[in-house]
Amino acid sequence: MNIYNYYDKTIITSLFLVLLSLFLFSLTNSTNVVHAQPSGEVVNFPDRQFEIAVREQIGKMSGTIDSSELMFINDLRIESRGIRDLTGIQYFPNLDYLSASNNNIQDLTPLSGHPSLRNANLGDNLLSDLSPLATIPNLEYLYLWNNRITDISSLRGASKLRSIYISNNMVNDLTPLVDMPRLRELGIEENPSINNVDMLQPLANTTIEYLNIDGLRINSLGPITSMLNLKRLDISDTQIIDIAGIDKLSGLEDLDVSGLRLKDYSPIKNLPFLENLSISKFNWTNAQLNNFISPGSFQYLERFTCWQCSLTDISFVKNLPFITHLELHDNNLSDISPVYNLQYLDTLTLERNNIRDITGFADMMSFGNNSYIRIYDNPLTAESIQVARDLENRGVNIDYPQFATPTPTPLPTPTPTPPANAVLFNDYNLEKGIRKEVGLGQDGYILKKDVAEITRLELDNLSIYDISGIEQLPNLNNLRLPNNNITDISPLKNVKKLKKLKLNNNNIRDLSPLYDLKLEKIDVFGNNISDLNLNPANLKHIIDLNIGNNNFNDANQLFEVLGQLENVQKLGLFNIEPIDNLGWMSNGVFNTDSGEEGLWRLNIIGTSITDISDLSSLSNFTDGISVEGEEPRFGYNNECLSDESKEKVQSFKIDTNDMPDPNNCGFHNTTSSNQNFNNNNNNQNFNNNSGFPTFNGGSFFQDPQLEQAIMQEVGFSYDMLSDLNALSGINAINLSGRQIYSLEGIQTLMNLTEIDISNNNIEDLWWLESLYNLEHINISNNPIYDIGMLRNFPRLRWLDMSRINNNNLWDLTGGNLGSSLETLIVYQSGIDDSHMDALTNLYNLREFIAPENNISRVDSLRGLNNFANGGQIILSNNGIYDLGPLYDNPSLCCGLTLEIMNNPLDQNSFNNIANELRNRGVNVVVGESQYTNNQNYSSQTSTNVFGTDIGYTGGGAGNSFYYEDEGNSRGFLFNVDNTPEWATSLGLTDFNTLLDPTVIAMLGIFITLLGTVAQMARGR
Repeated sequence: MNIYNYYDKTIITSLFLVLLSLFLFSLTNSTNVVHAQPSGEVVNFPDRQFEIAVREQIGKMSGTIDSSELMFINDLRIESRGIRDLTGIQYFPNLDYLSASNNNIQDLTPLSGHPSLRNANLGDNLLSDLSPLATIPNLEYLYLWNNRITDISSLRGASKLRSIYISNNMVNDLTPLVDMPRLRELGIEENPSINNVDMLQPLANTTIEYLNIDGLRINSLGPITSMLNLKRLDISDTQIIDIAGIDKLSGLEDLDVSGLRLKDYSPIKNLPFLENLSISKFNWTNAQLNNFISPGSFQYLERFTCWQCSLTDISFVKNLPFITHLELHDNNLSDISPVYNLQYLDTLTLERNNIRDITGFADMMSFGNNSYIRIYDNPLTAESIQVARDLENRGVNIDYPQFATPTPTPLPTPTPTPPANAVLFNDYNLEKGIRKEVGLGQDGYILKKDVAEITRLELDNLSIYDISGIEQLPNLNNLRLPNNNITDISPLKNVKKLKKLKLNNNNIRDLSPLYDLKLEKIDVFGNNISDLNLNPANLKHIIDLNIGNNNFNDANQLFEVLGQLENVQKLGLFNIEPIDNLGWMSNGVFNTDSGEEGLWRLNIIGTSITDISDLSSLSNFTDGISVEGEEPRFGYNNECLSDESKEKVQSFKIDTNDMPDPNNCGFHNTTSSNQNFNNNNNNQNFNNNSGFPTFNGGSFFQDPQLEQAIMQEVGFSYDMLSDLNALSGINAINLSGRQIYSLEGIQTLMNLTEIDISNNNIEDLWWLESLYNLEHINISNNPIYDIGMLRNFPRLRWLDMSRINNNNLWDLTGGNLGSSLETLIVYQSGIDDSHMDALTNLYNLREFIAPENNISRVDSLRGLNNFANGGQIILSNNGIYDLGPLYDNPSLCCGLTLEIMNNPLDQNSFNNIANELRNRGVNVVVGESQYTNNQNYSSQTSTNVFGTDIGYTGGGAGNSFYYEDEGNSRGFLFNVDNTPEWATSLGLTDFNTLLDPTVIAMLGIFITLLGTVAQMARGR
């Protein structure tokens, strides 16, 4: 044996082991730094099941939980987990919604004083003490069904509660509900301790709109008949046998009397606005039901339920022309042909009958996409089964028995003439607006089934002149047609369900078509009306009336009508010069109540009133009440009032900072509470719901298009636009393409995280500046000039500012975006090289999408290091010729998509650099119109320097890491979703760890030294 060779090999081996130890030591230290815990308090959950549920929600199944990881969670769903203890819930300071039903919770103390919780579902637990809930300042919705509750007195302090559901408990005293002025929904069904109708007395005269007493042991309606605000009532399975007086609840829309044994059902026929009726679990005879549902008795009913009713004949359905939802299961039906003539029917339940033939369904055009039919447990013929399958292919959700496939039934040949159920319009713009509302293109007929579900229609500023055809919208209850060219509104006389009507700024002269309509809100501001021809019998329904800026001449006729407004709350009389006094308010009929139900908004600007002594009976203006967060509004001409009236105005408890000119009395110098109304004779400057130009009908929003968009998008009523709590509950909203010009008021959506305001007419973004929680903003295609305020959003991760009037990326720098912004989209934005250097300040970018600009250099991308692992750089249709700077950035690798089509690339970039980037794992598209993420560029399984398979086959699913030693061809590549054992033992399981510069440097040094050692060994 050569002793020199022996010692040389020993030295080499020792050197190798030393180098390996140094490398592993450095790697371990680097790994420890990368995984340092975020700063903040460590959260401990005593209840293991609660902790597991939280970990699943935040996606962290091991390691400590830091309070910062819980800070911005606003929706927590931990139902059905066996949780006993909610300790730790205090670390969710922004929690808005908590669903913890079906657990074993007994103690609610951890919820005490929670600052942001609005909605709590605590049903099906072991609760008895509710006192901690009274300390939650913003609690609005509370679900406590199926607990052990006997006493709700501790809820008296929860004054903001709007909904309480305490079914299946043992509550015996409802008195605390009297102290909840905002309560609108109450579910107390299945509380056996409520066994006397007198126990419902605290509910009398409340403002509750929904009441469910299903299963209570009471035998009469009692105080329920005085709950005049009720819209939905469920008295099913009680012991009530007489419903006399229910017709006092004229606003009822939804009634369930299932399971009752009533002596007389006829009082139900006197409910004019009933839309949903359930009379199930009663043995009706055919004669009884045909007499009950007689022609014209339920003209507007949309949903009817009669299951377990022993029915054999359903010919009565012909008297329900607008029915959309019919439940007739569990009866004795065999002939269902009367159903075939229901033009709007889209939901039908017929299971468990004796039906054989449903072939008539084939011609029912109301059955389409998302319609629902249940017909199982019936002896259907083979032909009927085929019809069921055809309906299924048409998009209908249908449950039917499965028989052998019969001969298909051919579909009827379409006719070229308009079908009988077509809805035709004379006005192109009206038809266009309705097509957009129902989601139809410009081809084909609009059918009755298409418009049957329209309840709200907003067609502003469309130059509509003829509204013929609108009478065929049977369920329309809210219609807005401001700023059009309408002169004739006679088609409205047949829209019987209409409740809210906005026709301001048209050319209407005659209101007589509205005579028989029971309207609640009427806005006809800015027309040519000279006669307020409204039915005296229907004036009691009006709560909001704006008739300003018309051509009224007869003051006495006006006083006669106005004096009968016994329920009006908002009244706009702007610029009606003949009105010279308010004496008609003191006739004993006009509404002088206080609080929300009284008159709390009045505009007499431009009238001839000098004396306001008659306002002394309107305590709202002297008590300074608050109506849904607003003070009463009183608009008047200060300089036109008598001295005595001026003194009275000063006594009103309504703050004002206005400083009118004492030498001038006119429209342009007016005073109001908290407002300065600058009006003139141009009615286009006065376009809102109640006669107040800047307050805009009671909401916080200046732009009516913004109002409409919010209401449509989140399903709000108009009144909710002035409810800060409701507005702050909106987290994401799409306002794209709504013709919005002003964002004023958007700041009230204080918890927004996502907003899309693209494709509008917005110039000013400053109303967004207080929305610090925004993470996702789309402002594309707007005439926006100033984007500087966007730099101050600390959590903004995604921004699309394509096609706006400011292409200066430097305006985004100097604030908080550098560490937060991950995606920037600037399509067709005129970006050139002078703007690109600003990207170096947006160092956290992972996606830069900038096609169709004027970019020629990509130097600024050389220093950005976060594009790997699924990032995107899209620069198609620019003027780029050199990809060298991209090659110089080693982090441009491993799953990055680089799309650079239609650029004048030089040959080196097109061939060599593009291929080198592909070798790194970059998906490069230089000459194709499509690209595929994670394209597999290598068919060979890679091996590491130890000669073992590391599980990478070139791209594919998962997160990948790649390192290439400069000047050499050796590489190091593996998939971290399939990490080999040796990497796991070194802690190399986290992608961020692998990208740490220390790890990369040490790995390079180690590979180089290893090669040197190998060469020394071969040299010997």
